[in-house]
Formats: sequence, C-alpha cells, structure tokens
Amino acid sequence: MTDSQPGYEFRFLHAEHIPQILALQDLVIENLTDKENYYKESIDYFQETLIGEESSLGIFMQGQLIGYNLVSFPKMKAHNLGLDAGLHEKDLLKVAHWGPAAIHPAFQRQGLLKNIITRQLHKLTNKGYEHILLTVAPRNYPSLRFVLQQGFLIKQLKLKYGNLLRYVLHLNIKHPISNPVCRVSVSGADLDSQQFMLNLGFYGYAVREGQNGVELLFGHDGFSGQILTRHTGKGG
Repeated sequence: MTDSQPGYEFRFLHAEHIPQILALQDLVIENLTDKENYYKESIDYFQETLIGEESSLGIFMQGQLIGYNLVSFPKMKAHNLGLDAGLHEKDLLKVAHWGPAAIHPAFQRQGLLKNIITRQLHKLTNKGYEHILLTVAPRNYPSLRFVLQQGFLIKQLKLKYGNLLRYVLHLNIKHPISNPVCRVSVSGADLDSQQFMLNLGFYGYAVREGQNGVELLFGHDGFSGQILTRHTGKGG
C-alpha cells in the first residue's frame, strides 16, 4: 500500500527497505549534538520488526527514504513498555510501541513526522490497539515537546536500552488526557524531583520555557483543586 501527496510518497516499510533505514539512522545520529539522545538499533531489530503486519511507515521523495516511524507489538513480552506505565495485564495485548523514528536533517521542521504518526494512529485504532508507548531521552526537549503535544504523558523515568536514561511515555487512545486537577512545574534539569513526582503518581504533560530555563509540567487527577508550583534548580 502506498499513500501519496504532492512531492512525497508514504509507504509501509518491509525488509527490503532496511538498507535505507540504516543509512538514514546513521545520518540522523551523525547530525546530533548529543548522540545519547538516539539509541541506534541493530539490523536484527529492524528485521524482526518489519516481519508481520504492516504498520511501520516511511516517507519517500524520488524513491529515497527521508523519514520513518517504526511500530512494533510487544504482546506479553518482558520489554512491553506498558509494564513500565502501569497498565493492567489485560491491556498489554493492546499495546503498540512507536519508534525509533527519524527524519532526514534536510526535511526536518516540515511536519513530516506528525503526518506519519497521524496515519499510523488511525490504522492502529482501526485494528483495536488502545495504548501507544515510546521512549524519549531527558533533555531531548524538541522530541519531548512534540510527543507531549500529541497527547502522550510521561509515566516513568528509568534506565532502558542497557544503561540509557529514558522517559517512558503513554498515549491512551480511548481516554486521552483531561485537565489535571493538581499541577507542578519542575526544572528540566532536576531529574531527581521529576522522579519524585512520578513516584507520587504524577504524570508529565507539557514542556515550557520558564524564568530559569526549561520546565516540565506534571499533573495529577486525584488531588483537590489546589494548584501547586514548584521551581527547583536551573533548567538545562
């Protein structure tokens, strides 16, 4: 299946596209200031992910891959991010993982990734999936801001992929976020305070520029209507 619009062509990805995926992955990592913001997946991962139902989507220009977002289905395996997000066992079969994702540096800031994931979300919803989960590196504020704007919530902060610190983010398709009752702002650099808020049952829902740098906003639905403000440390 292909889906086109002027200048671009959207295609489901298969094993034949792996060489282009690997090349684009290397290019994106090469252009990052902080290389730890992007975990480099192996060829084995792509081979395993691209076997099965069509959900991973790429965007092509003149036959060349310029962007992609991988989708995988962890089922009941131990690496299901739904376990980190606190989902009930019955919901784990309704989980889809998003990522890795990449957009060619020359085509970034054009809304291409949003276009890809909008199409994928529609397809996954039609297939009966209810929970989308992904990971983002702390201080990778552009990516974090983007996924939070799509309705994802930070549910965990923990070591993943060996020894890399990552936010675990969750999108509940059927029950998206409403306005949190209690709100707390925490410096983007203060990971200890962020972890403390998550341990209390708060979730991260937005990134903003504060007086002292980047701040993350955390919310909770189970407290009274009091609004809390907390500024800790200097934003990174």
